[in-house]
Order: sequence, then C-alpha cells, then structure tokens
Amino acid sequence: METIGERIKELRKSVDLSQKEFSKKIGISQGSLSDIEKGRNKPSIETFIAISNQFNVTIDWIIKGDMSNIKFRNSSDIPLGQIIKKLMKAIHIEKKKISEEFGLPLEHINKTFNFVMINRYLKSLTDDQLEFLILYKRLPVKDQNELRQLMKIKFQTLKEGT
Repeated sequence: METIGERIKELRKSVDLSQKEFSKKIGISQGSLSDIEKGRNKPSIETFIAISNQFNVTIDWIIKGDMSNIKFRNSSDIPLGQIIKKLMKAIHIEKKKISEEFGLPLEHINKTFNFVMINRYLKSLTDDQLEFLILYKRLPVKDQNELRQLMKIKFQTLKEGT
C-alpha cells in the first residue's frame, strides 16, 4: 500500500523536480519534505493545500491515493480515476520500451515527454492566459494562495450576478 509520503514523492518525480525545488514551491524546507517522503512526519493541512493547489491534485488523492470516486462530468458511470491509472501505466510502459529501444535513460524520456506535454498545453492558451500563468508562477506560494482566494470570490460574485 502506498503511503502519503510515497505519493508525494511520486508526484514530485512526475513533475521532474528536486526536493529543493518542490519544497520551495509548497513553502516548506527540503528537510521537512524529505521527512514526509520517508514517512517520518505527516504533512500539515497547509502543506496538503499547497501541494493540491500547486500541482492540481486532490487532497483526497494525497491522503488515500484513491481516484476511484472521480467521474467524468455528465457521466457518473465512467470512473475517471481508473481510466487515468490505466493511461499512466500504459504511458510508463511505453516510455520504458522507448528508453530500451533507443538506449536512452528513462529520465531523458520522461523529461522529453513532460516538455512536449507542457508545450502542447501552453500552445492551447491565449496570450492573456499564458501571461497570467507566467506571472502567477513567479509569485511566492503565499501570494498565489491569496490570488486564488480572490479569484474564487470574484467567480462566486459573477455566478450570483451581483
């Protein structure tokens, strides 16, 4: 059974960040992150929230590793979590095959894959969205959290029509 620390480590590696880089993004020390990954300590609620917000994962996944309750919109009978798990496994298997076929370290294949996926995503954004994302990423985590809260308030206000 995978632990909270193992899931956080898996997430960190999947985004190709060192402990130092990852810990900086979530506002904790590298030593604290190391202790969490090794299971010596549990993350604080603030750390759970920072990881969730920074890396777009649910706190439920970090705590339980369970994605089975995630569903496609408008289709409650299709378990998104199971689909994602199968896709991730298939992608990992294919990356290993490519690594062996071309005699390249898996790390290089992972970096290339991440680069391509990020660039494809970024190309789908408008110039304004991209500028916002770049500026947002440059902010300290505390300011990112504050900005997200302001955006939620603004969205709720628009939704209520006031």
